[in-house]
Amino acid sequence: MDPIVAQRHLRLGPVDIDLGARRIRRAGAADARLTPIEHRLLTRLVEADGVAVSQEDLLRDVWGYRSLQTRTLATTVRRLRSKIEAHPHEPVTLVTVPNVGYRLEVDRQRPPPTPAVPGREVEVALLTAAWGEARLVTVVGPPGADTGRVAQEVAAAHGAVHIRWTGDGWRDLSHAMGWPVAEPGEESVASLAGRAGPLVGWLDREPDGPPVDPRFVAALLAANPSLRVLVDAGQPLRLPGERVVACGGLPPEVARQLLGPGDAAVLDAIALAVDHLPLALTLVRPWVEWLGAEEVLRLLRGGSTLDRADTPGLRQLVEGALSTLPAVSRTTLRALAAFADTASLQDLSAVSPAAATGLPPLLEQRLVHRTATGHFRPLALVRRHVRAHEPAEADAAFVSHLASFGTPEALRLVSAVGAATAVARLSAVRNDLARAHALALTFSATDDAARIALAAAAAAGWWGDADAASALLEATLPRLTPGPLAAQVAAAWCELERSLGRSLRVKLALAPAAPDDDPELSYGRASVLCGLGELDDAATLLTAALARTSPASDVAGRLHTALSILASAQGRLSLAEPHLRSALEIHQALGNARRVALLLPRAAVLEARLGRAWSPMLEAGRNAIEALDDTEGLAVVASAEGYLQARDGSPGRAHECFLEAAERYRELGHVENAVRMELDAAGAAVNLGAWEEPWRMVSALLPVARRRGDRQAEARALFTLGDLCCRRQDYTQARAYLVPAAAMTVQESLLEQIRERLLACG
Repeated sequence: MDPIVAQRHLRLGPVDIDLGARRIRRAGAADARLTPIEHRLLTRLVEADGVAVSQEDLLRDVWGYRSLQTRTLATTVRRLRSKIEAHPHEPVTLVTVPNVGYRLEVDRQRPPPTPAVPGREVEVALLTAAWGEARLVTVVGPPGADTGRVAQEVAAAHGAVHIRWTGDGWRDLSHAMGWPVAEPGEESVASLAGRAGPLVGWLDREPDGPPVDPRFVAALLAANPSLRVLVDAGQPLRLPGERVVACGGLPPEVARQLLGPGDAAVLDAIALAVDHLPLALTLVRPWVEWLGAEEVLRLLRGGSTLDRADTPGLRQLVEGALSTLPAVSRTTLRALAAFADTASLQDLSAVSPAAATGLPPLLEQRLVHRTATGHFRPLALVRRHVRAHEPAEADAAFVSHLASFGTPEALRLVSAVGAATAVARLSAVRNDLARAHALALTFSATDDAARIALAAAAAAGWWGDADAASALLEATLPRLTPGPLAAQVAAAWCELERSLGRSLRVKLALAPAAPDDDPELSYGRASVLCGLGELDDAATLLTAALARTSPASDVAGRLHTALSILASAQGRLSLAEPHLRSALEIHQALGNARRVALLLPRAAVLEARLGRAWSPMLEAGRNAIEALDDTEGLAVVASAEGYLQARDGSPGRAHECFLEAAERYRELGHVENAVRMELDAAGAAVNLGAWEEPWRMVSALLPVARRRGDRQAEARALFTLGDLCCRRQDYTQARAYLVPAAAMTVQESLLEQIRERLLACG
């Protein structure tokens, strides 16, 4: 594999791609995310190192297909170009090679490796050359020159044994040579002196310890003639054959980088005042961040060294500054410390209502920086201080911060609209949600715990982790008092558990003692009943919930959607159409772009079943979902197209679509939907004339469906096995599969197919 593939980052013209995180960055545009398929396609093209890859090879290596259906490939290429090309319709990076396939224009220029010791490339090269020629090389330099890091870099490259000089080196060597000593010394010294063969040793000293004894080094070299020694001594040892390499100040450009951003002339003056020494520059940098470069230069020119005993240390300065803050500013600072990086005023206001009035003193005292984008960032030292000395308050702010992602407005942005910034922010804190949830329960902040769990559920819809999100919702439920928030948590838990194929478990856990009045929870319970195949009960529950719901609300739109899906499954198309139309109208009026996009593929299927043209509706849905880069939506599109292609007599294309949908559902953790798509793919393979592959696939999926209590998936699996037996004219075995499938299914279209096969069996 080309080295560029092994790197985490890939540069394609103006686009930077983080292959590990599947993230695309381009100046002036929001970050985009690579789907697993796009990631595999991109990696395969990069591996080709600029050589065109045929469509057949890409389908085989990326999708595992053996057929030559290329529409899936073209669709994926189109989506990938929209993310990496400045002008997707005129691609210059991912180019089409006529009659062959696709080629990636790889940037051949590799970025130069970052030096381990910036600004010391010359000294490292001199040391390496000297150690290849002499048995003893000594690194010297003034205090602050950081000679130890330079010596360590070269020693590590040679695999040198580290020897720490503590002042007892003579005694250690005496022990190694068998001379009488009072006590044993370092094992590394004994090992070096006693072993044969070419050996290297790096000898350094404690920062405030005694100087290295030249007699010890001379005796060590004499004790083992094959030994070569690198010494960080501070000054030459003046021994025969010694080579000396001196380290002074750093180059101006490196010194400026160590001091951070600022006016070049001022930073150069500061670097000159501390002799460009790396350790001194590192010491000064926090003061530059704290006081500003001009103030630090004034102090240095006034004779201050910033580290004298009579000068307050940086830690004391922080504590002193924090102690003078008014209470409202301390509250704002705790809230700001809860954010991983920067926070906007809107972010802070969601966590701390006093943020607007508490910020000015923080900015005046330079405890907080304002970034170029208008966001706020506390000094790293201040954040560490708050978390170390006020852990309870910091944890409470952290919980409040994460709970803000589960507020109704935040959830609406993520789940209904799919706003890129909202999704990105939620993704950034996804790994913190479980810790914040545990803290909230510890604080008995059950409402915050509920909102954090809802945020995790929303994240699962975009990034997977459905099991983890479901566990948080389940742990929260017993702590909540009955009410709208509890109903929302229960509904979200029902929906996730259904997607994971565990509907029966939820039905038992949420068996109501009395009729429920909350439409949100009714929606969740109906989802579970659908997973169990109890469609009539689900329809009754949803219809009653719809009567209690505001006609123009998001919940009403979702209830209409569910009722449309139910009616369609039962073959009641005249009822399905008005419910779907109502759902579209409600979500369009509310601006729920994502929900509208998810409904359009379903509308295309309904149009086909009603004998109308479905292509425009499906294309509109595909375009809307690709604009949102929504994984669940892409699965819905692929599923709908698979059904439509199968209906139009294109089983090869249907097979590809169902497999794509299954993969995307797997990515999200939606096991139930993934299993159903894989069963549909097996059915399409049967229509292609295959036998062994679909039999093997369905035989493996049948016990999975039974174990999860997914009666519809089980019925579909039994039908496929019966269909295969019928095609092989094994009618007795076919009936053994088809009869229980007919008794189990509640989907009218599947029941019709089962009846046809039973008639064929006689």
